[in-house]
Amino acid sequence: TLSSMIGRNASEYYHSAELMAELETVLYKRFGHDSAGVGLSREIAEAMGTKVIYPRHGISYAAEPAIKDINDIAGLAPLDPLKDGKIPISLRAVKMVKEALGKLVNVGYSIPGPLTTASDLLGTEELLKSMIKNPDRIHELLEIVTESNFRILDIIAEMEIGFRIADPVSSSSLISTKLFREFSMPYLKKCVDRMRRKGGRGTSFHICGRSKPIWNGIVETGVVSLSIDNIEDMEEVKKAVGDKICIVGNVPPVDIIRYGRYEDVVRASKQCVMKA
Repeated sequence: TLSSMIGRNASEYYHSAELMAELETVLYKRFGHDSAGVGLSREIAEAMGTKVIYPRHGISYAAEPAIKDINDIAGLAPLDPLKDGKIPISLRAVKMVKEALGKLVNVGYSIPGPLTTASDLLGTEELLKSMIKNPDRIHELLEIVTESNFRILDIIAEMEIGFRIADPVSSSSLISTKLFREFSMPYLKKCVDRMRRKGGRGTSFHICGRSKPIWNGIVETGVVSLSIDNIEDMEEVKKAVGDKICIVGNVPPVDIIRYGRYEDVVRASKQCVMKA
């Protein structure tokens, strides 16, 4: 993991605002990339009761959902971003990143989409089943998650930094376009609208896996940029929605960035630019 670049393991990084900020600063000074910031993955679900494991040398993962049955939703409540879980750590970290790099580069904060957090709260399999068998309860769950997002968003808006959403569970590799429009899109739009209203800023959006069937739906949420996985084609997304939204991507992160040579990265990057 990137935490090794500051001589620390991943578990230490996840538990320290100082290490999060230090890593962003070191990375920017070394690579000079276009943005810096802090991102949440399972921390929102963890703050609401999900058990999360933090390996020494690997990314975090949800080990036990907060609820195992959608009918147990009464036990869930929106989080307090100033007190619950590791949310206060990440907020302190992004503030430090802004202080260190804000005059040099765009600084942002990333959270999971509501549907992705819902999958960590309930378990992905149970979430997918309940979308069909108990849709009203899933909407209740998503309202609770979205309220948690609002509470984080309001703080980010006050900090005057950028905002991003990553939403792998909304991918067309996992759910149908119909389910995306019913269970994901309305809550994404609420978050986008909230950020624009509270902070006067647009929202960037990243989605993993297949996403072509929902590109137009994503645009309809009002996000200002769409970052796609390398499984999709930049030329296709350009032709489909490139006149409506900024598109971002999509050099293969494993085959090229991780295992390729310098020349491979340059070639793949140029190819993305030409296609877009």
